[in-house]
Amino acid sequence: MTITATNASFTVDVVPPFSIDASTLTNGQYLIYNSTTEKFENGDFAVSGGAPVTSATSLGAGSSLFAQKNSNALEFKSLVGGNGITLSSDGTTVTITNDTTGATVVSSGSNLGAGSGVFSAVSSNDMQFKSLVGGDDITLTADANTITISSSATGASGASAFNASFRINFNGSGDYDSVADLPTGWSATNAGNLVTITHAGGRPPKVITYMGFDDTDDIYQMRFPTSGYQASVPQSGTAQSTTQFKLNINSSVAGADLGGHAIVNVVF
Repeated sequence: MTITATNASFTVDVVPPFSIDASTLTNGQYLIYNSTTEKFENGDFAVSGGAPVTSATSLGAGSSLFAQKNSNALEFKSLVGGNGITLSSDGTTVTITNDTTGATVVSSGSNLGAGSGVFSAVSSNDMQFKSLVGGDDITLTADANTITISSSATGASGASAFNASFRINFNGSGDYDSVADLPTGWSATNAGNLVTITHAGGRPPKVITYMGFDDTDDIYQMRFPTSGYQASVPQSGTAQSTTQFKLNINSSVAGADLGGHAIVNVVF
Protein backbone atom coordinates (compact mmCIF):
# COMPACT_ATOMS: atom_id res chain seq x y z
CA MET A 1 0.00 0.00 0.00
CA THR A 2 1.35 3.42 -0.98
CA ILE A 3 1.24 6.19 1.61
CA THR A 4 1.41 9.70 0.23
CA ALA A 5 2.35 12.49 2.66
CA THR A 6 1.88 16.24 2.35
CA ASN A 7 2.90 19.15 4.53
CA ALA A 8 1.02 18.96 7.83
CA SER A 9 1.33 20.14 11.37
CA PHE A 10 0.12 18.55 14.60
CA THR A 11 -1.04 20.38 17.70
CA VAL A 12 1.13 18.06 19.80
CA ASP A 13 4.82 17.52 19.62
CA VAL A 14 4.57 13.74 19.34
CA VAL A 15 3.45 12.38 15.95
CA PRO A 16 0.97 9.48 16.39
CA PRO A 17 2.46 6.19 15.24
CA PHE A 18 1.18 4.13 12.29
CA SER A 19 -0.05 0.58 12.83
CA ILE A 20 -0.47 -1.52 9.66
CA ASP A 21 -2.15 -4.92 10.12
CA ALA A 22 -0.86 -7.00 7.22
CA SER A 23 -3.49 -9.70 7.86
CA THR A 24 -6.38 -7.31 7.06
CA LEU A 25 -4.59 -5.16 4.50
CA THR A 26 -6.54 -4.86 1.17
CA ASN A 27 -6.62 -2.52 -1.80
CA GLY A 28 -8.59 0.68 -1.33
CA GLN A 29 -8.16 0.93 2.44
CA TYR A 30 -7.46 4.17 4.30
CA LEU A 31 -5.25 5.14 7.24
CA ILE A 32 -7.76 6.08 9.92
CA TYR A 33 -6.85 7.52 13.30
CA ASN A 34 -8.03 5.38 16.25
CA SER A 35 -8.42 7.55 19.35
CA THR A 36 -8.48 4.47 21.59
CA THR A 37 -5.11 3.13 20.47
CA GLU A 38 -3.91 6.63 19.52
CA LYS A 39 -2.59 5.25 16.25
CA PHE A 40 -3.22 5.53 12.55
CA GLU A 41 -4.52 2.11 11.49
CA ASN A 42 -5.44 0.61 8.12
CA GLY A 43 -9.15 0.01 7.58
CA ASP A 44 -12.24 0.65 5.40
CA PHE A 45 -13.71 4.11 5.36
CA ALA A 46 -16.87 4.38 7.46
CA VAL A 47 -19.31 7.22 8.02
CA SER A 48 -20.13 7.90 11.66
CA GLY A 49 -18.92 4.48 12.55
CA GLY A 50 -21.12 2.68 9.92
CA ALA A 51 -20.21 0.75 6.77
CA PRO A 52 -19.84 2.70 3.49
CA VAL A 53 -22.82 2.65 1.06
CA THR A 54 -21.94 0.59 -2.01
CA SER A 55 -25.36 -0.30 -3.45
CA ALA A 56 -29.12 0.13 -3.09
CA THR A 57 -32.13 -2.19 -3.12
CA SER A 58 -35.73 -1.65 -4.23
CA LEU A 59 -38.27 -3.19 -1.85
CA GLY A 60 -41.61 -4.74 -2.73
CA ALA A 61 -42.89 -6.34 -5.92
CA GLY A 62 -43.27 -3.23 -8.09
CA SER A 63 -40.93 -1.80 -10.69
CA SER A 64 -37.51 -1.03 -9.27
CA LEU A 65 -36.32 2.60 -9.12
CA PHE A 66 -32.69 1.74 -8.37
CA ALA A 67 -30.62 1.35 -11.50
CA GLN A 68 -26.97 0.94 -10.55
CA LYS A 69 -23.95 2.30 -8.67
CA ASN A 70 -21.70 4.35 -10.91
CA SER A 71 -18.37 5.13 -9.23
CA ASN A 72 -19.36 6.97 -6.03
CA ALA A 73 -22.91 7.76 -7.21
CA LEU A 74 -26.06 5.72 -6.72
CA GLU A 75 -28.21 6.08 -9.85
CA PHE A 76 -32.02 5.86 -9.83
CA LYS A 77 -34.54 5.76 -12.67
CA SER A 78 -36.69 8.81 -13.38
CA LEU A 79 -40.49 8.75 -13.21
CA VAL A 80 -42.40 9.59 -16.41
CA GLY A 81 -46.14 10.21 -16.56
CA GLY A 82 -48.03 7.97 -18.97
CA ASN A 83 -51.47 8.57 -20.53
CA GLY A 84 -53.63 10.53 -18.09
CA ILE A 85 -50.82 10.89 -15.51
CA THR A 86 -49.05 14.14 -14.59
CA LEU A 87 -45.94 14.33 -12.38
CA SER A 88 -44.95 17.43 -10.41
CA SER A 89 -42.19 17.89 -7.84
CA ASP A 90 -40.82 20.32 -5.26
CA GLY A 91 -37.81 20.18 -2.97
CA THR A 92 -39.00 17.15 -1.00
CA THR A 93 -41.86 15.40 -2.82
CA VAL A 94 -42.99 14.03 -6.19
CA THR A 95 -46.76 14.26 -6.76
CA ILE A 96 -48.46 11.79 -9.13
CA THR A 97 -51.83 13.09 -10.41
CA ASN A 98 -54.46 11.12 -12.31
CA ASP A 99 -55.71 13.55 -14.98
CA THR A 100 -58.76 11.36 -15.73
CA THR A 101 -60.18 11.57 -12.22
CA GLY A 102 -63.89 12.27 -12.51
CA ALA A 103 -63.88 11.77 -16.30
CA THR A 104 -66.18 9.24 -17.95
CA VAL A 105 -64.31 6.23 -19.32
CA VAL A 106 -65.73 4.98 -22.62
CA SER A 107 -66.04 1.21 -22.56
CA SER A 108 -68.50 0.58 -25.38
CA GLY A 109 -70.49 2.20 -28.18
CA SER A 110 -73.83 1.78 -29.92
CA ASN A 111 -75.44 2.34 -33.31
CA LEU A 112 -78.65 4.34 -33.45
CA GLY A 113 -81.48 3.77 -35.91
CA ALA A 114 -82.34 0.75 -38.02
CA GLY A 115 -79.54 0.96 -40.61
CA SER A 116 -76.26 -0.91 -40.74
CA GLY A 117 -74.08 -0.01 -37.77
CA VAL A 118 -70.64 1.52 -38.19
CA PHE A 119 -69.47 1.01 -34.59
CA SER A 120 -67.46 -2.18 -34.18
CA ALA A 121 -65.74 -2.47 -30.78
CA VAL A 122 -63.58 -0.85 -28.10
CA SER A 123 -60.04 -2.19 -28.03
CA SER A 124 -58.06 -0.96 -25.02
CA ASN A 125 -58.34 2.85 -25.28
CA ASP A 126 -59.31 2.79 -28.97
CA MET A 127 -62.87 2.98 -30.32
CA GLN A 128 -63.02 1.07 -33.60
CA PHE A 129 -65.48 1.81 -36.42
CA LYS A 130 -66.18 0.04 -39.69
CA SER A 131 -65.03 1.71 -42.90
CA LEU A 132 -67.45 2.71 -45.65
CA VAL A 133 -66.92 1.16 -49.08
CA GLY A 134 -68.71 2.29 -52.22
CA GLY A 135 -70.54 -0.47 -54.09
CA ASP A 136 -71.80 -0.39 -57.68
CA ASP A 137 -72.56 3.17 -58.84
CA ILE A 138 -71.46 4.65 -55.48
CA THR A 139 -68.45 6.90 -54.95
CA LEU A 140 -67.15 8.00 -51.55
CA THR A 141 -65.09 11.16 -51.07
CA ALA A 142 -63.80 12.46 -47.74
CA ASP A 143 -62.28 15.62 -46.33
CA ALA A 144 -61.29 16.55 -42.79
CA ASN A 145 -64.90 16.73 -41.54
CA THR A 146 -67.27 14.96 -43.94
CA ILE A 147 -67.75 11.86 -46.08
CA THR A 148 -69.78 12.45 -49.25
CA ILE A 149 -71.67 9.52 -50.77
CA SER A 150 -72.45 10.06 -54.46
CA SER A 151 -73.85 8.07 -57.34
CA SER A 152 -71.12 7.54 -59.90
CA ALA A 153 -73.78 7.03 -62.61
CA THR A 154 -72.04 4.06 -64.14
CA GLY A 155 -75.38 2.62 -65.18
CA ALA A 156 -75.14 -0.87 -63.79
CA SER A 157 -77.81 -3.28 -64.87
CA GLY A 158 -81.17 -2.38 -63.36
CA ALA A 159 -80.16 1.20 -62.55
CA SER A 160 -82.38 4.12 -63.53
CA ALA A 161 -81.84 5.75 -66.90
CA PHE A 162 -79.36 8.61 -67.06
CA ASN A 163 -77.93 10.77 -69.79
CA ALA A 164 -74.62 12.32 -70.76
CA SER A 165 -73.62 14.86 -73.39
CA PHE A 166 -70.53 16.19 -75.15
CA ARG A 167 -69.62 18.41 -78.10
CA ILE A 168 -68.35 17.52 -81.58
CA ASN A 169 -66.68 20.21 -83.71
CA PHE A 170 -66.64 20.15 -87.53
CA ASN A 171 -64.12 21.61 -89.95
CA GLY A 172 -64.86 23.90 -92.87
CA SER A 173 -65.73 20.91 -95.07
CA GLY A 174 -68.29 19.65 -92.53
CA ASP A 175 -66.21 16.66 -91.52
CA TYR A 176 -65.30 15.66 -87.98
CA ASP A 177 -62.63 17.86 -86.43
CA SER A 178 -62.51 17.28 -82.67
CA VAL A 179 -64.47 16.41 -79.54
CA ALA A 180 -64.87 18.50 -76.38
CA ASP A 181 -66.55 18.45 -72.96
CA LEU A 182 -66.47 14.67 -72.57
CA PRO A 183 -67.72 13.42 -69.17
CA THR A 184 -65.11 12.36 -66.64
CA GLY A 185 -63.62 8.99 -67.55
CA TRP A 186 -64.66 9.19 -71.21
CA SER A 187 -62.35 9.38 -74.25
CA ALA A 188 -62.64 9.56 -78.04
CA THR A 189 -60.68 8.40 -81.08
CA ASN A 190 -61.54 8.74 -84.76
CA ALA A 191 -60.83 7.38 -88.20
CA GLY A 192 -62.15 10.11 -90.50
CA ASN A 193 -65.79 10.75 -89.60
CA LEU A 194 -66.10 7.50 -87.62
CA VAL A 195 -65.74 8.46 -83.97
CA THR A 196 -65.29 5.79 -81.27
CA ILE A 197 -66.41 6.87 -77.81
CA THR A 198 -65.12 4.93 -74.78
CA HIS A 199 -67.41 5.69 -71.86
CA ALA A 200 -68.13 4.88 -68.22
CA GLY A 201 -71.85 4.30 -68.70
CA GLY A 202 -71.64 0.65 -67.76
CA ARG A 203 -74.22 -0.42 -70.39
CA PRO A 204 -75.06 0.23 -74.06
CA PRO A 205 -76.71 3.55 -74.97
CA LYS A 206 -80.49 3.51 -75.52
CA VAL A 207 -80.95 6.75 -77.45
CA ILE A 208 -78.52 9.10 -79.26
CA THR A 209 -79.55 12.50 -80.61
CA TYR A 210 -77.69 15.47 -82.12
CA MET A 211 -78.36 19.16 -81.50
CA GLY A 212 -76.60 20.90 -84.40
CA PHE A 213 -76.05 24.65 -84.09
CA ASP A 214 -77.43 26.82 -86.91
CA ASP A 215 -75.54 30.08 -86.75
CA THR A 216 -77.86 31.82 -89.25
CA ASP A 217 -80.98 31.41 -87.13
CA ASP A 218 -79.04 31.13 -83.86
CA ILE A 219 -80.77 27.88 -82.90
CA TYR A 220 -79.95 24.24 -82.16
CA GLN A 221 -81.62 21.73 -84.50
CA MET A 222 -82.40 18.19 -83.38
CA ARG A 223 -81.18 15.38 -85.63
CA PHE A 224 -80.81 11.59 -85.35
CA PRO A 225 -78.32 9.08 -86.73
CA THR A 226 -79.32 7.81 -90.18
CA SER A 227 -78.89 4.54 -92.05
CA GLY A 228 -76.00 6.08 -93.96
CA TYR A 229 -74.45 7.69 -90.89
CA GLN A 230 -75.24 5.27 -88.13
CA ALA A 231 -74.65 5.12 -84.41
CA SER A 232 -73.47 1.61 -83.54
CA VAL A 233 -72.39 -0.49 -80.55
CA PRO A 234 -69.55 -3.03 -80.93
CA GLN A 235 -70.07 -6.62 -79.89
CA SER A 236 -68.40 -7.78 -76.67
CA GLY A 237 -68.45 -11.57 -76.41
CA THR A 238 -72.07 -12.49 -77.06
CA ALA A 239 -73.49 -9.14 -75.97
CA GLN A 240 -73.26 -5.46 -76.73
CA SER A 241 -70.29 -3.55 -75.39
CA THR A 242 -70.96 -1.69 -72.16
CA THR A 243 -67.97 0.62 -72.60
CA GLN A 244 -68.01 1.78 -76.27
CA PHE A 245 -70.21 3.13 -79.04
CA LYS A 246 -69.42 4.62 -82.46
CA LEU A 247 -70.77 7.59 -84.37
CA ASN A 248 -70.45 8.06 -88.15
CA ILE A 249 -71.09 11.78 -88.23
CA ASN A 250 -70.65 15.00 -90.20
CA SER A 251 -72.14 18.48 -89.91
CA SER A 252 -75.01 17.74 -92.32
CA VAL A 253 -76.21 14.68 -90.38
CA ALA A 254 -75.91 16.60 -87.10
CA GLY A 255 -77.81 19.66 -88.40
CA ALA A 256 -74.79 21.96 -87.88
CA ASP A 257 -73.10 24.59 -90.03
CA LEU A 258 -69.83 23.96 -91.85
CA GLY A 259 -67.11 24.72 -89.35
CA GLY A 260 -69.74 24.60 -86.59
CA HIS A 261 -70.54 22.18 -83.83
CA ALA A 262 -73.20 19.85 -82.44
CA ILE A 263 -74.11 18.63 -78.96
CA VAL A 264 -74.38 14.83 -78.74
CA ASN A 265 -76.91 13.62 -76.15
CA VAL A 266 -76.72 9.99 -75.00
CA VAL A 267 -79.34 8.23 -72.86
CA PHE A 268 -78.32 5.00 -71.11
